Amino acid sequence: MLEESRPSHASVKRLLTALELPCEDATVTPVGGDHYNEVCLIAADANGLEPTRLVLKTYKNPSLDRDLKARREFRSLEMLRDSHVPAPEPGYLDN
Repeated sequence: MLEESRPSHASVKRLLTALELPCEDATVTPVGGDHYNEVCLIAADANGLEPTRLVLKTYKNPSLDRDLKARREFRSLEMLRDSHVPAPEPGYLDN
């Protein structure tokens, strides 16, 4: 992930606010991806609460149905968790 393709401070702050995790500072670290998506780790200390770590996945290939792919992956994580399979908790879907 290139530096300029990282989410802006303002967009990270909006995401954390939408998740009800208000904080003043968050770090964004690229963690790889592939030619279809970019992935970064957002680390935030939400005003004295436990540190929060979020994975932000961005689908970048315009030739794919990115909205459908994102909804399918989000729903898959929900179904896994509903079935008590250890999986990351899907927190927010914005497409």
